[in-house]
Amino acid sequence: METATVSNVVEITKRCIKCGANKTASSFPRDNTCKSGFSGVCRACHTVRQRMCKANNQEKAKRKQLADSHKRRTKRIAVLTALGQWPPLERTTEEGRYCTRCKIRQPLDQFPRHAKASDGLRVYCRKCGNTALREARAKKPEAYKNYKLERTLKLKYGLTMATYRALLEAQGSRCAICRVGLEQRVGKIAVDHCHETNAVRGILCSCCNLAIGLFKENEDALRSAILYLRKARGDI
Repeated sequence: METATVSNVVEITKRCIKCGANKTASSFPRDNTCKSGFSGVCRACHTVRQRMCKANNQEKAKRKQLADSHKRRTKRIAVLTALGQWPPLERTTEEGRYCTRCKIRQPLDQFPRHAKASDGLRVYCRKCGNTALREARAKKPEAYKNYKLERTLKLKYGLTMATYRALLEAQGSRCAICRVGLEQRVGKIAVDHCHETNAVRGILCSCCNLAIGLFKENEDALRSAILYLRKARGDI
């Protein structure tokens, strides 16, 4: 370590053991284990060394991950070979497709389409797929009901569950037309919307929603129906 005097100000300089350059003490990180109180490697070299160590550690972690994955695959293949299930059957052939649930090869038309699959077909045949769906519904009926409602609201009407609940609460949980409690209606609760603009108008019971559709949303026809009922009752 050297001492340089500039304009009556004493400045300590030190030589970096990595790059060999003479730099001021402020260019070195502090290290209480060193006699001078500063590390022997300057900050710039220290940063470069840290980056290299990080890159090396990431490479080691990646190699270890690949090795573990290969080990798990080798072990799984050994188990399947002992059970007589390796090598696996070719899933799709000219004879049909192998269902992974019933373990039977069936014609391709027995498998529903799936856009994200490599061959465009699902792994379960139609019968097994329906059985699996019924089992999933039986295990969590309420969760499936909420999922189906949330998906329908989003895809068909562009509504979130929060918006739907707010709209239902604003109506007092009643049909916007007949004012009957929607929880008392046996059947489907309908989200009424304009077929031209696709704007949501309110929540109706299935009967009122069907009635509006049968009248084709014609106000004159609705007024005529009201007049007809009044005449039949003798009110007019």
